[in-house]
Amino acid sequence: MYRKLRTNRRIRQKNGPNCGSGASKPCEQTDMCPTRNDLLALKRMVTKGRLEDSFVVGGVIGQGGFSTVRVAKDKRTNKKVAIKYVAK
Repeated sequence: MYRKLRTNRRIRQKNGPNCGSGASKPCEQTDMCPTRNDLLALKRMVTKGRLEDSFVVGGVIGQGGFSTVRVAKDKRTNKKVAIKYVAK
């Protein structure tokens, strides 16, 4: 998959589990790759209670056989995130 940058230069974009993780073949850092600090912040952030208390949940951005992905905004940091709902 390729994504165009503002300079009209195309870069290869990987959306795998090694994205920015420091594994043997990390991808180029893009907006889709979380940084180490982002991952540490998420690990510390334990959401207790309802999801809607911490996020403003928006529309569906993806759907599959067992899950639905919705866009959301973190009320605390104002960052745009994706939330995946997995069917039990």
